[in-house]
Amino acid sequence: MSIETVEIAALDMRSGTQVRVAIDSEIVYEYAGHLDELPKPVAFRIEGREQLVLAAGFHRIAATEVAGQHSAEVEVREGTFEDALIFACQSNLKHGVRMTAADKRKAIRTLLREVPGRSARWYAEAVGCSHNTVLKVQNGLEGDDGGPRLTPPKEDKAPEVPEDAEPVTAPVTAAPEKGDKTSDRWGTPPHILDAARAVLGAFDLDPATEERANENVQAERIYTEADNGLEQEWAGKVWLNPPYSDPGPWMRKAQAEHAAKRVSDVIGIVPASTDVGWFGDVMWESSLCFLTGRPAFFDLIANEYRGAGRGAVVVFYIGERRETFAKHFDPLGQIVLPHAGTAWSVRRKHKGLCEVCGAACSTGRHCAEHKQLVGRADREWRTQAIEAAEDMKRGSGAVLPASIAVRVGADLADVKKLLIERGLL
Repeated sequence: MSIETVEIAALDMRSGTQVRVAIDSEIVYEYAGHLDELPKPVAFRIEGREQLVLAAGFHRIAATEVAGQHSAEVEVREGTFEDALIFACQSNLKHGVRMTAADKRKAIRTLLREVPGRSARWYAEAVGCSHNTVLKVQNGLEGDDGGPRLTPPKEDKAPEVPEDAEPVTAPVTAAPEKGDKTSDRWGTPPHILDAARAVLGAFDLDPATEERANENVQAERIYTEADNGLEQEWAGKVWLNPPYSDPGPWMRKAQAEHAAKRVSDVIGIVPASTDVGWFGDVMWESSLCFLTGRPAFFDLIANEYRGAGRGAVVVFYIGERRETFAKHFDPLGQIVLPHAGTAWSVRRKHKGLCEVCGAACSTGRHCAEHKQLVGRADREWRTQAIEAAEDMKRGSGAVLPASIAVRVGADLADVKKLLIERGLL
């Protein structure tokens, strides 16, 4: 074991040792102000691999980048990929950011895939959960990874049918009624499509659509439900609004088609289901825009725009035009971009208006042209920050500046300065 100064770009953070579903941006910004007080990240030197494999400290590495640093002191250990993966699962059992239930489920699925053949109790000890949780994950009760089962499935024997029995007709499933929110027949809001076209231009393919929906999308080729786009090869620039009843297979297909270089770009909209397996496996390697509010989708049954009952949604982008994506979707929500090595860059807006021209400014404290912000927007976040800090003091007694900064959309340094001035920190 040794301590080495390592360029962040030289760390391998894509090998599967990131067992969390997501990086917590609030923790990243909290850590960025206290890097010297934190334990060093841990990476493994594995024979046959050029890069060090990061096993613990993904939040700390992200915080290091937020602080403007391009290298970090890392504790380097010798071992195998299995050693690195087990260390990654166990690193937060006693310290650091505790793993959520969703994190543990992802860790279990990763271990089942990469380190097969162990007992349920072994996996449970590695992750810090009960062996019953392991069995539930493996048997599909809390997310099925498709790996080898720890317990053999029960055999479903078909009932014997007498030769003279009357034939049984299966019940016919009724078509969704007008406005049925369980239907997958919802078209994308036009302003989302406009922003997506600004990123890519015209779409070459929409693999999950129907003729009427394509009147707005205007893709050159489409696959309908009858074509089953999951079984087709994709090509070019792809728009994807998959069936929300089961978006996971579509997102994995999009990732695979891009990895195979059959498509250059994929952009689309999906539920912001950060607690499910497919989101953690695919989405955190994409550029994202968590949309503000809930956009109205086009109900293809009722033939009108209406709330789809979908909850929060996120626009994703897979490709190399990350900065262009951020530019055009920044006005619509919160941008999260992956750096090289999956350390996250959270594009947090400073909301204000130029005092001279009144134009919106999200590039910093000052408008690039006029160097001033009108006071109204500045007062808004200050008032919100003070109220949030007072609420925290009345509650747990602990004031968390990073959490407040994320909530009000201001710079962490500005929030800290304000709270110190008001005696709240």
